[in-house]
Amino acid sequence: MKKVIFATAIAALGTCAVAKDMAIEANPLGLAIGLFNGSFLYDINDTLSVGPTVSYWNFDLGSSDEYTYLNLGGRLEYMPDTNKVSGLYVSGSANRASFSVTSRDGSLTCEGNISTIGLTATGGYKFISAGGFIAKVGAGYGLGSVGALEGRCSDDSVYNETADLPFGGLAFEWTLGYKF
Repeated sequence: MKKVIFATAIAALGTCAVAKDMAIEANPLGLAIGLFNGSFLYDINDTLSVGPTVSYWNFDLGSSDEYTYLNLGGRLEYMPDTNKVSGLYVSGSANRASFSVTSRDGSLTCEGNISTIGLTATGGYKFISAGGFIAKVGAGYGLGSVGALEGRCSDDSVYNETADLPFGGLAFEWTLGYKF
């Protein structure tokens, strides 16, 4: 699996090296609650963009619970109108996510991890101003699978399970950004 990830990373970096323009986009609603959810898209040609996606969230409830979410992936976006100002777009993305929980109850501390993989397809409308400002809204559908559930507590109890739990649902996208 590590060889596949390495080969994919090399291919993505090689593709990004020939890119002409770059756009950075983030979800403003996510930023309001402390979640960074963004993408860095590189134009390959007049209609196709590719790049990495990142989501990170760390929520601490003081002395009791702490939640951390990290999602890394890649995105391919196609915009059929070559004027690159505004128009419809379709995109596909693949990701690998990890969700960690630390829970404290008196002298007992437990840590748990859940890892997932997923695919998402979205479509919508994208506006790019002459100054480089980007506004995008879209919707689609995502599918995924929970791959591993792991946990360990300070009393040496351990929980490990390999699972294949499929999930899916609607995906909504609203981002603001800037194109360089």
